[in-house]
Amino acid sequence: MTNNVCDVTVSVLGFHEDGEWCALALEMDLRGYGQTFDEALEDLSESMTMQIGFAQFKDRTDMIFHPADPVYFSLFAQVRNDRIMALARGGSVGQGGYAAVGLPLPPRPRDCCPKEQFFSVRWLRPIRTASSSESCASMIPGSRCT
Repeated sequence: MTNNVCDVTVSVLGFHEDGEWCALALEMDLRGYGQTFDEALEDLSESMTMQIGFAQFKDRTDMIFHPADPVYFSLFAQVRNDRIMALARGGSVGQGGYAAVGLPLPPRPRDCCPKEQFFSVRWLRPIRTASSSESCASMIPGSRCT
């Protein structure tokens, strides 16, 4: 028997917010949005990839994990517990307006986004990239790039 096991997952609470699904990564305090929960998870996965890449770019892995408000952790535990109990009773497990899942951390190889190419990533889209004689701080007001 082969088990599909991922060594690192992020707890994701799904709920409706402003007429669409919100997927909240509890350990990272990041959100993804979509018309369906799956779309919100895809959006969240992109945000997680960017956050991890940015933290690697800055050599600050401490920027990856920043927990959401504790109330969301409690709600996640309650939703997951309700779903487990429903399964144990042989009942159906409907969405009920909430979802509680584990989402694997997206892979982000260190060499996939070198500093000189970081600002060309589609999520940021600056007007230009820094030349060797410019610092990125001169391109982005208020930034403290090193």
